[in-house]
Amino acid sequence: MSATTFTQLPRELRDMIWSEAAAIQYQLYLAELAASSADRVREAFIGYDNVPPDVRRQPLRVYVRESHQKDKLRVVVNEFQILVNRLPMATVCFEARSQAAQYCRDQIKTMNLFYAIDAPDAPSSVGYDILEPVFVKPTTVMVTKSDYHVKPGCFDSPEHLVDVVNRVFGSGVEQINLDFLFHSHNTFEHIYWTHPGSLVDILELHSIEPIEIDDPSHDQSLVFMTTEQRKSVHVSKNSQAPFEYYKLRQLTYHLQKCHEIMDAAKHKLLRLQRIELDMSSVSWNNYTRTCFQAIKKGSVLWVNWRDYQFGSNHSFANLHGSKRWDESGTAWINRFGGPENT
Repeated sequence: MSATTFTQLPRELRDMIWSEAAAIQYQLYLAELAASSADRVREAFIGYDNVPPDVRRQPLRVYVRESHQKDKLRVVVNEFQILVNRLPMATVCFEARSQAAQYCRDQIKTMNLFYAIDAPDAPSSVGYDILEPVFVKPTTVMVTKSDYHVKPGCFDSPEHLVDVVNRVFGSGVEQINLDFLFHSHNTFEHIYWTHPGSLVDILELHSIEPIEIDDPSHDQSLVFMTTEQRKSVHVSKNSQAPFEYYKLRQLTYHLQKCHEIMDAAKHKLLRLQRIELDMSSVSWNNYTRTCFQAIKKGSVLWVNWRDYQFGSNHSFANLHGSKRWDESGTAWINRFGGPENT
């Protein structure tokens, strides 16, 4: 069948052909990839809906590096492009390649941004410069940030994070998933970025009190934070319990950061409506997870309390005296090592 004839087939039939061909071919080249990359490509091939429910989904990664002067952004590794390039039908002709790429774009709605800044003496010639968005289809972007191994996600402000996401993925992003891995003693300054308030503002965070909603009709499972009152979370009076105070305070800290991201996104990510956090905190090889999804409605961020999973307590650097860590927050980790996160 000629490529011209193939392109004239109905879209549904073309997708069926690509799907069958991909399923046959992926085993052929996965052996050439690193194990972690092979797992991500395999999941993209078979479709994320077909991944067993007990297996955590792993979106394809795009490795992006920025020059030390932050004047040049480059793609170093693009696993989506690797996926398309390895499909045999993508090498037939331009039309076939375009169809293969389009098929993959329609199947993959989430990409994982692995961002890092070059060391001062590192060459900036690896990869290709980003002059326009590399992706325009994904509506969900996972942003990996960690203090282990290559230390991805070194954003110094919410504006910096939003700018990189916009330059790589365009303005159509609707959801950002924050995928974090940190030692349990790291502060919020290390996990996110420097707190924008004064020392007095930071000290006030230690005495956060929830605002009770005395309304029987309010859904007891929903808590929220407004733009105007970012030092408190609104909770139903009927659902509040004393033992949940630390859980509420940690949610308050995280929602403040989510609001900062939403503020920074007003002009560059106009469709951003959701921020999801999945943070693993590590203490002596024990892992705990903090997970929630914040949904924006107007100037309010809503969280379903039933879906909020609380892991470890983290604080701000100035709440408990002098810092225990160096400025990079890696003294303990460098001494004892950490898991590979590439």
